[in-house]
Amino acid sequence: MVLDQIVSIVISTGNFYAIWLILTLSLNYEYGYNGILNFGKVLFFGVGAFAAGYVVANLANFVAGVAVDMCSAQAVQLRLETARASPAFAIGGFLLAIAAGSILAGIVGLLLTSSTMRIKEGFILGIVLLAAGETSRIVVRNYEPIACGYHGLVGIPNPFLFVGDAQTSTYYLSILIWAVAAVNFIIMVKVSRSPYGRMLKAMRENELAAESFGKNINKVRRQVLFIGSMMSGMAGVLYAYYIGFVAADDFTSLKTFDIWVAMMLGGVGNHVGAASGAFLVTVIDRATRTLRGWLATLNIPIEMLYVRWIIVGVLMLIVLMYRPNGLIPEGPIKTPAYSLFDTANLRWSRWRKS
Repeated sequence: MVLDQIVSIVISTGNFYAIWLILTLSLNYEYGYNGILNFGKVLFFGVGAFAAGYVVANLANFVAGVAVDMCSAQAVQLRLETARASPAFAIGGFLLAIAAGSILAGIVGLLLTSSTMRIKEGFILGIVLLAAGETSRIVVRNYEPIACGYHGLVGIPNPFLFVGDAQTSTYYLSILIWAVAAVNFIIMVKVSRSPYGRMLKAMRENELAAESFGKNINKVRRQVLFIGSMMSGMAGVLYAYYIGFVAADDFTSLKTFDIWVAMMLGGVGNHVGAASGAFLVTVIDRATRTLRGWLATLNIPIEMLYVRWIIVGVLMLIVLMYRPNGLIPEGPIKTPAYSLFDTANLRWSRWRKS
């Protein structure tokens, strides 16, 4: 029994780390590489989660050919039974939710960025995103048709629920979450090591110099925030599917603070550093939550959630004092040289043009 609990805690921590990794990578891409102050990261995280819940709830009604209230107990049972009976609904609903959550979050990011591009001060965009994130949480909390209001939307089915065994389906979902996180990490590393990544850092360091070389600052920033917002929306979909529940109060501004802490602890402008920072924050969060449950069973009056903030605060102070650039400081970008295959293609193209 104890071994099963340990395995469950490790798997849960690993899954939350994978989700937090995507969020930290997206913020590092936006701020670490391009200098965009995104204080509303939780907005796009929440958009993905809300979109996942809304899509799967309405898709279940469509597949079953009924029109029940998606917030009712009958709808919850309907979604779970349909996912068990229909692999097409379970997996297809997940893929549709990933697409809808990512694209919708990207569009929201693009619209908010475009509305503030004429203002040169970067902190204005940060304040707008912060306000938008908190406003969206309040709206969703008080408008039931999106995610069942205050109570939240229950019964987002595991996409592998049709397997039959609950533990096996959880393992499959864990593998899927890690696969998505790994793909995001690889793509971010490839993009950052490319000439495009060097351009982003050049814009971050000196916008005027980059603009003098013909770079369209506003266009590139819209691209960056669109991609970063899509990644956050994808993380929101994974989060909603993993916990099987989505509620507005899960997406407070403190989530944005956690992501910023993870990036700063690991190292700004360095994706390996972002991964290490996300790991530290996730382990601290899950450990304190686990200890909170154990202490409650022993009737020990210690609120571990406050202890968590103390630990994170002290850790931040230590890092800022002794390693201000993070645990893994930012290094120079090393663009890989052409392979023999790439060189051969380049020569062939030049020969054909000649």
